[in-house]
Amino acid sequence: MDRELDRTARRAGMTSAMMGPRRLATIRVRLSRVLDLTNADVRAALDVTEADLTGEDPAVPQAIGETAHHLGYEAILAPSATGTGQALAIFLDNRAADSVLEVAEVQEGYVPGTGSP
Repeated sequence: MDRELDRTARRAGMTSAMMGPRRLATIRVRLSRVLDLTNADVRAALDVTEADLTGEDPAVPQAIGETAHHLGYEAILAPSATGTGQALAIFLDNRAADSVLEVAEVQEGYVPGTGSP
């Protein structure tokens, strides 16, 4: 099975075979306070590596997330733990008044790990 699908299933306490089709929504966002962990300078300032963020141990990403939330960041942009792309974690309760979250598209029948229906 695909590495991303296996990882997604494992983190959800499931097997790859249990991961059926889903609904995938594409959301347009405009946020003003985003901690950009895809930026090497930001990671260096925090004394973390990309491997710290994408490895199997969730302690470092969780600590960074808790701290960013406490400091009022609206979101964290980070390298995806799957090794493909990026992940945006939005703290809905920290959104600024001028933030935008808008559903742009919905795909039915999306299968996690494959990128398509």
